[in-house]
Amino acid sequence: MTTRTGKMILLALLFGSLFSCTDSPKERPELKTEIAIPDDSTSIETQESLTIDPSEVGPKPLQTTQALSGKLSLKLPEDFGPLSSKLMEEKYPGSQKPQEVLSNPEGNVTLALNHTQTQIAPLELGERLGEVAQSMEQAQPGLSWDRQELTEINGRLFIRLEFVSPSLDMPIYNQILLTSLDNRMLMIGFNCPSEYQLIWEAGAREIIQSIQLKE
Repeated sequence: MTTRTGKMILLALLFGSLFSCTDSPKERPELKTEIAIPDDSTSIETQESLTIDPSEVGPKPLQTTQALSGKLSLKLPEDFGPLSSKLMEEKYPGSQKPQEVLSNPEGNVTLALNHTQTQIAPLELGERLGEVAQSMEQAQPGLSWDRQELTEINGRLFIRLEFVSPSLDMPIYNQILLTSLDNRMLMIGFNCPSEYQLIWEAGAREIIQSIQLKE
């Protein structure tokens, strides 16, 4: 029987498969990064919003997409597609890789999917929330929490985590969902550079609310 400590280590490894190790800045669209020194009349947040054009880096109109051999249906921006093998190796250099990664053309806004072999029943999700959050902190030291909760999406129970995590290039904004599918843990991880958070968080939540699963 797997011990609780063993389960937490396994969860930490699995979580690692959802985090890209780099934002691959050479693939990102050029941004106007010359931010003026703020004065009393303009907040830093306002100035940062002026350096990024939402029409260039924000979500495009959503369309229904199938993934995981038809077990998962959700709405994604129309320009999302499978992450290239080259970027997959750059972003997930370790042996633990997601089964599928869908991304924008630049590869810096991603949705990672991993239907693991870890056994978990739907009724276990509630009692595992604290353990999962602790495992997340173990996988990503220094993260900043926005949300830890148990939620229902289209009739299915999910553990939902929202946070900003450190990265090699810049902090990363994450929304991660865990649920039981065929009595195995399904992990869904959305992330983007934290500088895109204000532009993408509403879109990310819309994507999450569209999730439909088929046993």
